[in-house]
Amino acid sequence: MEFIKAVGGKAIGTAVAGIVFFGLVVGIITWYRNPEPVNHFFGNVGKLLGWLAAVALFPFVTFSIVGWVGRMRSNVAGAVLVTIYSFLGFLLLWWLFDFNIRGTTAWTFTLVGVLLVAAYNLLVCDWLAERME
Repeated sequence: MEFIKAVGGKAIGTAVAGIVFFGLVVGIITWYRNPEPVNHFFGNVGKLLGWLAAVALFPFVTFSIVGWVGRMRSNVAGAVLVTIYSFLGFLLLWWLFDFNIRGTTAWTFTLVGVLLVAAYNLLVCDWLAERME
């Protein structure tokens, strides 16, 4: 019975996280396609908050991949996973700003943000891998 509860809980958790992540992605795409009304309200801060929410949820949405890599017990596999997640976060941020990050300050903030996301991904993926054992 415990096995069914555990599998059911993980399936429901994955479904809810997937729905939330899908909603965020659809919201960002809708915002990207018709930015004028939303930009009056949010501007770039909203893009950054959407990006932070997306990269924060991504490891939880893909927890089965994290568990699979965790069962490999390989530091290289974990490093590759964290690198891929961080690179996807960078691509999302770059896309949100129309692949146009200009100036030293903008690049500095972008790289610092990506490094913080990499550290977050490392901690969350490690935590998820421990929970999956």
